Amino acid sequence: MNQLLLSVLLFLPILSFAQDKLEGNFHREYGIFTTVHEDRKYFVDQFKYGQGVFYDALNLSSVTHYDNNSEVESYSPCGLIDSTGKVLLKQAYDKISIVNSHVVRLTKDKKHWLYDTRLKKDISKKYNVISYFQDRNITLTSEGNLYGLIDLAGNEILKCEYTILSPYDKDVIIAKKDEFYGCFTVGGELLLPFIYKDMSASGHYIFAKKDDGVEVYDKKGKMAVFFNSKRVKELTENILAVEEHGRTYMYDLKNNKRISTETYLEIADSDFDRNRDIHFLVFEKDGLYSLKSGFINVQGDIVLPVDYKIGNFREGFASIGKDERYGFIDENKKIVVPLMFDRVWNLFDGTAKAIYQGKNVYIDTKGKILFESDINPETMKENMGFFFEGMAVKTKNGKSGFVDRSGREIIPLLYDNVHAFRNGAALVSKDQTYFFIDKKGKRIE
Repeated sequence: MNQLLLSVLLFLPILSFAQDKLEGNFHREYGIFTTVHEDRKYFVDQFKYGQGVFYDALNLSSVTHYDNNSEVESYSPCGLIDSTGKVLLKQAYDKISIVNSHVVRLTKDKKHWLYDTRLKKDISKKYNVISYFQDRNITLTSEGNLYGLIDLAGNEILKCEYTILSPYDKDVIIAKKDEFYGCFTVGGELLLPFIYKDMSASGHYIFAKKDDGVEVYDKKGKMAVFFNSKRVKELTENILAVEEHGRTYMYDLKNNKRISTETYLEIADSDFDRNRDIHFLVFEKDGLYSLKSGFINVQGDIVLPVDYKIGNFREGFASIGKDERYGFIDENKKIVVPLMFDRVWNLFDGTAKAIYQGKNVYIDTKGKILFESDINPETMKENMGFFFEGMAVKTKNGKSGFVDRSGREIIPLLYDNVHAFRNGAALVSKDQTYFFIDKKGKRIE
């Protein structure tokens, strides 16, 4: 799980907000803003695009993070500052989400809208902004149970008149109206009419479902092929997976022919696999309630037999299991860590948690045991996390600290709560106070 860098408690005299700046320092190496005052405590959320959301620290109910997201719960409103401490928005909002260098989404009294901090004006006050897409400069809006689309300047792309609106594809916008599906270009021009029972999009194609099958279109609206099938999906630009009578086969779209006679319960590309365009993950039933999997290549040849339970790839490796024993494969689908462990977790920072002969251990990418943990794997009160920047969180007897790759406790277990290191800093809490420490355990002031 990737650590999301938050910022730190701010200490300063009580603001009347006639002031327009929080006095302090922005630590660029850590992405943390701190102040030189101690009369009032503030917490600054993660800095994005040179901006950070700040809260009254004593009114925080929780701070959590996961992957590249964070969630701060506070009993008091939040505001926005830049990296110099200048107050861009006073503490008046239930939530502030940073969209880009000058646009934020504001939430107050269950209303969501966009605001331009550069122009100091509301972009979309008349709209209820549901979600935004940073790399595409568009945002989903709603009026009651109907949805529309605007750009980040507030210009209307699609009116709020669709029961379903899906702007997640970079090339097309799929919509549902009056029980039928159609789609638009990202500029709002109609691409396919509202005559389909269902619709989806992939990297290169649009799949439009009718009563008698699936029509496959390119992203310009030109029909490529029709299948008398309930389900078709893209594996690569030239290869489709087509379902037929409950089985799935590969189809060569460039040469308009089926690739092989072999069929599987399911064919898919594998998540985060750099060889996903030449190796495909295939599934078959393994008893009543379980599945087994393996890999085939673009010609349909077996690369890894369909005998295993295979996880998602991370850092070039995926977990693999058979007969309750687990190891790892690389992206060439070769077993590089023998199936000798009771359980394994994904690799983080080149290190994986595992259980070996009932004991918690940490291993490297070759399966070498780096150290054995004294954590009891049967209890929820003790835990050791994944490695980030060479350090992992350890929790025991209600207190947390950090260990290195040898298992040595290099930051004592003194804290009530800790988050993993990122950019050399980790957010911790002690006695209901949040602050950051460096890799030596020293508080960052």
